[in-house]
Amino acid sequence: IDGEMQVVPPSARQLLTSPLLSWRGKFRALAEPLQPNLPGADESIAEFCRRRLGSEVTRALIAPFVTGVFGGDAEELSLAACFPSLAALESRGGLMRGAAATKVEAVFSRMQGAATAKRGHQIFAPKGGIEALVSALAADLESCIHYDTTIASLESGEDGMTLHAADGSHHHFDVIVLATPASVSASLVHPHHSEMAEALRAIPYAPMAVVGIGFSGPIQNPLEGFGFLVAKGETPRILGAAYESSVWSGRAPEGGALLRCMMGGARDPDILDATDEEMVGIALRDLKATLDIDETPSFTRVIRWPRAIPQYTIGHAKREAAVAAGARELGLVVAGNAIGG
Repeated sequence: IDGEMQVVPPSARQLLTSPLLSWRGKFRALAEPLQPNLPGADESIAEFCRRRLGSEVTRALIAPFVTGVFGGDAEELSLAACFPSLAALESRGGLMRGAAATKVEAVFSRMQGAATAKRGHQIFAPKGGIEALVSALAADLESCIHYDTTIASLESGEDGMTLHAADGSHHHFDVIVLATPASVSASLVHPHHSEMAEALRAIPYAPMAVVGIGFSGPIQNPLEGFGFLVAKGETPRILGAAYESSVWSGRAPEGGALLRCMMGGARDPDILDATDEEMVGIALRDLKATLDIDETPSFTRVIRWPRAIPQYTIGHAKREAAVAAGARELGLVVAGNAIGG
């Protein structure tokens, strides 16, 4: 924020002493219980947070967090679709009042002997990364998997559904789960349900590029914490960086470090037109400016995702409802990150 790295306070109490907000911004956030409620409104995340918490909290805390999670713009994304639990608090008197009421109910439930879920605060990943999980599933289902198979069309019948592959083969199933990107699912269902296809096509995606920067030896910055996010309007072009080797074991040689820099998103989609060398150069420049890392990396890798993260923009709930209605009529199951989280 304003050219300086700031620690995100882990609690509301510590936010009061944090330099992240001015005193005016802190008092505005504390006035949240006094703000009017608009339950049921399909507001953007930024609109909701400005109304309830003020502009400073929205810019310094909420907008960078939204970019880190969705790669999107808090001004465009729907609060009800992205954070339904926060939208539900609006109908209970607001964030602070609603959260307090929820905690009181949990206490009474425990007093009455009801089981309550315990949420941990640790982050887990398989050894070898998420690929290890996918590989294990693939090995277990090896006899059922058809690789490199393009589906040309989908046919619905009384006794199930048939997938027609581009190579001329046909595959009949009792039930089909569509877990493809929204545009692919739309092309498959369009001949059978144009309204469902239109709703799927209306879901936009944000592009992302992942730039891995590795150092085989020690670097000047100890990389304490999970990483950092860059607020909109700041000089660095990267959206943020995760300290991979500090969070998970086995991500770098002993004594080395690995950082994952995120670029693009709805904020900067044109970055994907840059070459790999240009992206690495931008990432190194921004790491120098933010973390004072000046060492030469021993490893770099750029991974591009032209359609990376679906954007739950205003009206997403209606699109989801249209997709669900079409799926019921066709006897399909629709899954994937474009629908339902």
